[in-house]
Amino acid sequence: MKKYLLLIFIGAFILIGCDDEIINNPEVDGEPPTVEITSPVDGSLIGIATLVEITADAGDNVAVSKVDFYIDDAFLSSDSDSAYEAFWSVNKLTPLGAHTLFARAFDRAGNNTKSDVITVSVREIGSR
Repeated sequence: MKKYLLLIFIGAFILIGCDDEIINNPEVDGEPPTVEITSPVDGSLIGIATLVEITADAGDNVAVSKVDFYIDDAFLSSDSDSAYEAFWSVNKLTPLGAHTLFARAFDRAGNNTKSDVITVSVREIGSR
């Protein structure tokens, strides 16, 4: 019984002695991540029947949790591995012409940032 009282006393002492600043004001991550599409480059021409690898660099002051990829404002896929990439299958059903791509990076605190939008053009092979 004395051992339990001693443990309770020590536990209460530790709680009372804790730095109130740490308990009541945990550090908040208010800094959003950075993100940039690295491939394809803005202005790229893409042929029909192509599997396009879209890659992005992302960083954060704490950690990036994921990067989402979008084509023409529609969600394509998400990647949580630090070699952030997505694959876009361009086929006969893909409309010819300009398409926009961007990425959005998220950190563990929920902060997020949208990359610059890049534009690529889908063309039939052999057309100018």
